[in-house]
Amino acid sequence: MERNWRPSLSAFLAAMREPPSWTFDVEGFGVGIDNVHVDVHLSPRFRELAGITVRKLFAEEMAATVGQTPAQAVGAEDLERFRRHYSHLFEQTLERHASAQSAELLALLQLALLRCLLELVMREHRSQLDECQRAGQQSLAAGTGRSLALHEKLVLLKRNGASINRRVLKLLFRQLRKLESGLLGKLRAAVSTDGWPLPMPALFNPVLLATDPGNVDELSQDYLIAALGEGGDGSWLALANQAVLSTLVDYLPEYGRRQVLGDLAPQQLAERAHERHDQGILRGFLATELLLSSFMAPAEYQEGRTCWLDEPANMRRLLQLPDTDAGGGGDSSLLLAPVQWSSPRWLEFRRGLRERLHRRLLHAGFNDRMVLCYWMPALRAQLGAPLPLSVVADYCAGSLSRRRLGERLATLDTQVDRAEALRMLERCQVALRRLGGEERASYLDRFVGDFLALRRDLKLAYKTYQAMDRLRLAESSDEVTLSRANGSLWEFVSHAETLPQVRRMRAHAVVKADIRGSTRITDELVSRGLNPASHFSLNLFDPVNRLLAELGAEKLFVEGDAVILALYAYEDDSGNDSTTAMPVARACGMARSILRVVAMQNVLNRRHGLPELELGLGVAYSPREPHFLYDDGRRIMISGAINTADRLSACNAALRYGGVHPPGSGHRAMLVKPTGPAATATGGEELLSWNVNGILLEQQAFFQLQREMALRQTLLAVPGDDNGLYFVGRYKDLAGRSRRLAVRCARVLTWDGSRLGPPDTEHRHYFEVIADESVMAGLRQEFAAVGGG
Repeated sequence: MERNWRPSLSAFLAAMREPPSWTFDVEGFGVGIDNVHVDVHLSPRFRELAGITVRKLFAEEMAATVGQTPAQAVGAEDLERFRRHYSHLFEQTLERHASAQSAELLALLQLALLRCLLELVMREHRSQLDECQRAGQQSLAAGTGRSLALHEKLVLLKRNGASINRRVLKLLFRQLRKLESGLLGKLRAAVSTDGWPLPMPALFNPVLLATDPGNVDELSQDYLIAALGEGGDGSWLALANQAVLSTLVDYLPEYGRRQVLGDLAPQQLAERAHERHDQGILRGFLATELLLSSFMAPAEYQEGRTCWLDEPANMRRLLQLPDTDAGGGGDSSLLLAPVQWSSPRWLEFRRGLRERLHRRLLHAGFNDRMVLCYWMPALRAQLGAPLPLSVVADYCAGSLSRRRLGERLATLDTQVDRAEALRMLERCQVALRRLGGEERASYLDRFVGDFLALRRDLKLAYKTYQAMDRLRLAESSDEVTLSRANGSLWEFVSHAETLPQVRRMRAHAVVKADIRGSTRITDELVSRGLNPASHFSLNLFDPVNRLLAELGAEKLFVEGDAVILALYAYEDDSGNDSTTAMPVARACGMARSILRVVAMQNVLNRRHGLPELELGLGVAYSPREPHFLYDDGRRIMISGAINTADRLSACNAALRYGGVHPPGSGHRAMLVKPTGPAATATGGEELLSWNVNGILLEQQAFFQLQREMALRQTLLAVPGDDNGLYFVGRYKDLAGRSRRLAVRCARVLTWDGSRLGPPDTEHRHYFEVIADESVMAGLRQEFAAVGGG
C-alpha cells in the first residue's frame, strides 16, 4: 500500500456534498422612505392572527413554567388557521406577481414573515413585563395584597423570559416547517429552476431562537458544546476553528487557507459599540457578529462564502471509519460514505486525517470538559436542577474539594440537594477515568460535527439577520401611504385585503401662482370690519378648487400669497389620446383659468373699492415621478419643478418698478438678462423674470407641449412687436371639451438697469402662454384666413 498517499483536491471535493448557498440580494428591492430600509407591508389580518397566536403560546408557556394550567391553550384549530393564513400569503403573492422575479419576491416575503414573528415574540415578552410592573405598582398603591405575587411573576419573567421566547418560536418554526416541506416546497420548485435564493437552514436556524446567542445558557439549549464558553470564555471557538482548518488546509478554498496562515485574522469587536438599523428588535444580530468575529475572518461570514465544510454531514462521513462509531446520533443516512472511501488508500488517508485532527483538538484542551458538555443534560435531569458545567468540570478534575463544592452549590439561584449532587459528581468522575481511548475519540468526532454545524448556523444567522435588518415592516397608515405613494412599498396581503389601485406616475407638471396684493386687501377688509378669510375663500380659493376636477389638477398647498398645483401623467396612459397624458397642456389651461378667476375677483374688488389682485404664474415640467412626504395625512410633493415654477411666477422688483414692459401689446411676461450695472445690482442672477398677470412656460415644458399637442406655427404682428412667433393648438380637458392654447416664443433681451437692449448673445428664448384675449382673437383670425381651425 502506498504510504502517505492523499487524494487530489478534485477527487476529494468530488465526494463532498455542496451546501446550499445564499444568493438572495435584498439590495435589488430598492430603498424605502427612510433611504435605508426596504419597505414591506404584511397583511394586517395575518399580523393580527399571528399576534393572537403568539400571545396564547406565551401565556401557555408562562403558565407551564410555574406549573399552572394555562388559561388559554393553543389548539390544533388555532395552529391550522395560522398555517393556512401563512401559506395563503405565498399563494396570493405568486398570483399577483407571476414573473421572473417570483423566487426573489417570495424569498423577501419569507424574510419579512420571519422578522415579523421574531418581533411579535419579543414585543409580547416586553408587554408582559410592562403589564406586570404596572399592575404591581397599582396593587401596591391600592394595598390589594397582590403586589408580592406580581413581583414574583416579574422575577420569573425576567429570569425565564429567554427560554419562554425560545419555546414559543420553536413551536412556530415547527408549524412553518410543515408547510415548507409540503405546499410551499412545491411552490418553490415551481418558480425556481436555479435553486432557492435562501437556504432552508437559514430560515429555521436554532441560532435565531436565542434572544442573545452570546448567552451560553441560551445557545447551549440547541448546541451542547456552547457550554464551553461558560464564564464568557469564547477562546474555545477560535481554538476549535484553528484545529479543524489547519488539519484540512489542503482541501479548503483560498479564504480558508489564508485564515489558517493568519493573513485574514478575525476581528475583535467586543470592545466596539455597534449601531444597528433594527429598531431594537433584532438583538441577536450584534451578538451573532461578535461570536463570529472572535474566531472567523470577516470576509467569510460577511460575504456569505461557503464550501464543503459548511455541510457538517461531509465531515461526519469522512471521520466515520469502519472500526469506529460516529457517536453523534442524528440521521445515519447522512453518514453513508462513497464506495471509493473504503479502498485501502482512502481508509489510511481518513484514519491519518482523523488522528491529526484529534491530536490538535486535545492539544487545544478539548478533553474532559468537552465530554462533559454531552453529559450535562442527563446530569441536570438526574439532579432536577440546573448545574453549571464549570462546577462539574472542576470537581471531576480534582480542583474542587467537597467543602468548596458545597460553597459553590450554595451560591446557585436554585435549590440543589447537596448530598445527591455529590454522589452524582463522584459517579461522573469515575466514569471519566474509565473512558477508553476510542470512546473519547468518538466524542471528538461528535464534537467536530457539532462545531461545524454551529459554525455554519452562525454564518447563516448573520446573513439572515443582515437581510432582515434591511427590512422595515411598515405598520402605521402614514408610513404605508407615504411609501406606497413613492412606489417603494412591497405589499403582501390576502385577497380579502384588496390593494388600493395606485397609478404610478411617470411625469408631472407644476403650476405656481404668485398672488400679489392680498396683504393690502386683507388690511382693508379688517379696517372695514369684514372677514378676509371668507372673502378669499368665496371669491378666489373656492372657484380655483372647482377648476381642479376639470383639468385633473391636485392642489399641493395654499400659503397666503401662493397657490401651487400639480398635474400628473401616469404609466398606464395610452399615448396622447389620453387627456391625462397631457400634463403640460392641462397645466397651461389651468393657469389661464386661474387668471380668469382673478380677473373676476378684481371686478368685484373695483366695485367695492378694494385693491386689485395681481398674479404671476409659472409652469414647469419634470419627466420623472415626483416624491412625496406626508404631514398628518397631507401629501407634500418634493420636486425641482416647484422651484422652477416659483422662479417663473416671480416679478423682479427692479424690473417691475423701473418702467420696463414686455415689447408688444397683450404680452404680460418675459425673461431678461441683466448686463453691466444691472448684473452687479442683481447679485449675478443669470435671468430675471417680469410677470404681471402672465404665464411663463419653462423651456423643457414647451418641448413636452410640442409632444402632447399638434402645434401650428405662425407669425403675428401686434402693436410694438411686428414679428411675434406663436404656436397654437387644441387639447381636451377631462370632460372632453376642446380648448385652444397659444404660446409665444421670444428672444431673451438684455437689460442694463434702465432700458431693454438687444437680444441675449447666447440666443436664448422664453415662452409665454397667451392670456390676453385680443391676442387670442388675432391668432384665430390669422388661422381662419388660411383655412385653419
